[in-house]
Amino acid sequence: MRTNLQMVHNVISPKPRNNFSELLVRIGTDADKQAFSKIFEHFAPRLKNYLMKQGSTDNQAEELVQETMLNIWRKSKQFNPEKASASTWIYTIARNLKIDAFRRNKRPTINIDDIAEPVSYTHLRAHETPEHRGWRG
Repeated sequence: MRTNLQMVHNVISPKPRNNFSELLVRIGTDADKQAFSKIFEHFAPRLKNYLMKQGSTDNQAEELVQETMLNIWRKSKQFNPEKASASTWIYTIARNLKIDAFRRNKRPTINIDDIAEPVSYTHLRAHETPEHRGWRG
């Protein structure tokens, strides 16, 4: 027999219309395109909003959502509903991609020609030049 607390809990938080964990399992086991479409329709706008709140531009957020969805399709076999909910798993993928993109963009690209100054050996005596020591540069 169900307790009043259980009945109240079911009224307050009814089961979601779509079981996203089940959809992810179907994508992983059957490459179910309809399941993927439901995941995409539900999560794409929410992920974009989340990523923009985390500081991404509109274009960056859209690209990260696309990468996230691609990873969902490719890695759905790795999803384990006993370890995490579908939304936790999906948002973790998006967060990790955002971090990776941030690291890639933050890392400076250095052109050695921009920082290296030409070396002049005119102040050295003839026997001290790199050519004299056998250095080939």
